[in-house]
Amino acid sequence: MPPRALSLHPVPFFFVRHGESTWNAARRVQGQSDVPLSELGLAQAHEAASRIAGQPVGAVFASPLQRARRTAEIVNTALGLPIAFHDDLMEARLGVLEGKTYEAGLGDWYKGVVPEGAETRDAFYARAIAGLNHVLEGWARRDAYPLVVAHGGIFRAIQEHALRSHEWEVRNCCPVLVRPPGQEGWAWTMEEL
Repeated sequence: MPPRALSLHPVPFFFVRHGESTWNAARRVQGQSDVPLSELGLAQAHEAASRIAGQPVGAVFASPLQRARRTAEIVNTALGLPIAFHDDLMEARLGVLEGKTYEAGLGDWYKGVVPEGAETRDAFYARAIAGLNHVLEGWARRDAYPLVVAHGGIFRAIQEHALRSHEWEVRNCCPVLVRPPGQEGWAWTMEEL
């Protein structure tokens, strides 16, 4: 179990996982390998742009890895906002697992086994939450929310430290609105757009 001391700053935000990459299609572990979107991934990003159009987005923040960068650029065609790229929003560094098939040990990494050249799961979650908090802590607008375009691992960190569960799996380019606990309830919630 990761340390529970990590928490997200209580600001609503939109989250979009990048479109399908060429390695997603081949069922290969990506980590921080900088692989492009597949043709399907490009189409998914355009679909996400149409789903996010008209939503109250005030700024776009993204991982600099090209699968997230390109997704953010396409989604942003519906918004016309500046995009800020943050290294802390990059996927986990998975060392020797990168490029191998999913079955090669990714599940073991989530259980705490650290392959050569990888960051630990706890270190990754701490970095991910710090990156998200960098975006959220400076957010003062109430009429619009930040949009974060990143990776499945970043979403797992959100689940682990805000939702406290892994019941929700975010699909490629499926925009979600993540809301902190409010007067109506005690838990963070997510709503697919």
